[in-house]
Amino acid sequence: MHKYEPNIIAKDGDLVAAYVLGMTEQSKNDIPRLVEMYESFDHILYEEKSVATYQYIVVGQVCVGQGYRGKGLFDQCYNAYKDYFKPKYDFAITEIASINLRSMNAHKRIGFKVIHTYTDNSEVEWNVVVWDWRK
Repeated sequence: MHKYEPNIIAKDGDLVAAYVLGMTEQSKNDIPRLVEMYESFDHILYEEKSVATYQYIVVGQVCVGQGYRGKGLFDQCYNAYKDYFKPKYDFAITEIASINLRSMNAHKRIGFKVIHTYTDNSEVEWNVVVWDWRK
């Protein structure tokens, strides 16, 4: 993934305290699950257009180390993510399981909006969320 776009990493000395992964369409073939997700974007509308018609970056994963939670690092990493990628992309997009309320609430606080909800084959409900940087 990192060969296509860098990832945002927060370090405390030599220790990685948090990270936000950036995935592009070029990286989708590196992880089989991503092919399905990227193809689903062809059928999801955002502002009356297919998501696939936009320039976007997918948030692959966000992780804040347990000892660093509640200190604003999530927001700081996402702000660095936006600052870095905004010149190249219209928005960031990702999927969050509806049951993961902590993540849903944190992403909404940052500015992500739910644009689509679906249930997968294992009956897990997912929200496709977008953080539109054009607004």
